[in-house]
Amino acid sequence: MKRISIWTVLGTVLLVCFFIVIAASKRCDWCYEPPTMAAKFIACGLVIIAVTLYYRWQFKEHESIVFDIESLPSMKTDDVVEGVPFAGTGKVSGENGQVMTAPFSGLPCVYFHSIMEQYVRQGKHSRWEVIQNDVRFIPFHLEDERGNVNIDLTNIDEDFSDFKRRVDDSRIPNPRHSEVECRKVLDQVSYRDPKATVNFFGITSGRRLRRTESILQPGTKVFVCGMGGREAGGQLVLREDAKCPLIITTKTREDFVAEFYKGSGLIFWSYIFIAAGFSLSFWAANYYWRIGDPVFYLALAI
Repeated sequence: MKRISIWTVLGTVLLVCFFIVIAASKRCDWCYEPPTMAAKFIACGLVIIAVTLYYRWQFKEHESIVFDIESLPSMKTDDVVEGVPFAGTGKVSGENGQVMTAPFSGLPCVYFHSIMEQYVRQGKHSRWEVIQNDVRFIPFHLEDERGNVNIDLTNIDEDFSDFKRRVDDSRIPNPRHSEVECRKVLDQVSYRDPKATVNFFGITSGRRLRRTESILQPGTKVFVCGMGGREAGGQLVLREDAKCPLIITTKTREDFVAEFYKGSGLIFWSYIFIAAGFSLSFWAANYYWRIGDPVFYLALAI
C-alpha cells in the first residue's frame, strides 16, 4: 500500500509540470510564446486537479483498510479461525526448522527477492536492464508462546525491494495491498562479470552487473495481519483475502498504522490544491476566450 502524504502530491505535480513547461520545450523556438505558454498552464492546472483527486482517492481507500487493521483485537496463533481476520505478533520460523539460502548474500531466509541488472549502452544513452528477477519462499510459520500458524505468501504484492515481484500463478485470485517487509541485504552492489572479463594489456573489461537482494530471515519479530483459511490438507493458514490483505512487517501495529495517518492532512489540502489547479487553468484559458474572473466561477462552484 502506498504511503501517501502532501509531499507525495506536491512532488508528483511539480515533476509533471516541470516536464510540460520546461523539459518538453528544449530546442523549440515557439515553445515559450504566449499562446503556447497559456496552453501549458491550462495543462498544468488540469494535472494538479487530476493528481490531487487520484491521491485523495488512494488515501481514502487505504485509510479504510488501515482502520480495519487498527480495529482488530490482538490475537495469538491459537486464535486463528477460518474466515476470520487475524492480527498478532510473533517470530518467523521455517516449517520443521527448514531454511533456504539467499543466492547472492548467502544468508539463511524463508523468503528472498533477488534482482540482477546489466549495464547496457544504446548509442549515446545507457541504462540498467533487469536480467534476473527471482522471488522464492518456503513454507514458514508465525510462532508465539501458544504455538504457530502457517503463512501463505502466494501472490504477495510488495516486498519493498523497489522492484516488481513476479506473480507466482496468474490463475490464483490476487487481491491488492498485501505486503511483506524484508531486510535489504544488498542494494545495487556493482561488479564486473568474472565470466565475461578479458584482460588485454592489463586492462580489464566485461559486463557491468549489479545485485539487489531482500530477505525475510527466521527469528525476525513481526506483526502479521491476514485472513484465516485452510490449506488443502486441512491445516490452518494465514493468507490474503479480498476483505483483508496479508501484512507482514517488522514494525509494531501502532507504527505501521501511524505511517498511513501521516497523510491525513491531504484531505484538507486537497481542496486548496484543486482550487489552485482550477484557478491556474481558468486564468490561462482567459488568454484565448476571455471568459472572466476565475475567482467568481470558483466561488460559484463551491
